[in-house]
Order: sequence, then C-alpha cells, then structure tokens
Amino acid sequence: MTRNRMKTISKSQLKRQVLEFLQLVESAGGELIVTDQGKTSG
Repeated sequence: MTRNRMKTISKSQLKRQVLEFLQLVESAGGELIVTDQGKTSG
C-alpha cells in the first residue's frame, strides 16, 4: 500500500512556484493544500 503524500503551502509560495508544484503532484501523486495566512484557501 502506498502512503498518500500531502504538502501545505501558502498562496504566495504557490504564485512563485506553481509550475514546479503541479509537476511534482503529477509525477509523485498526492495532494497540495493551499493556505491563506495559515488557513485553508478555497
């Protein structure tokens, strides 16, 4: 069984590195949680 990977990042960090994060999630699987001032966004 594989373990689900989850990473939490801020919206500002996502803006700077969106392509890198999307490629990472696509290749490694898992989830990406985006936060706004420490709270889940969206």
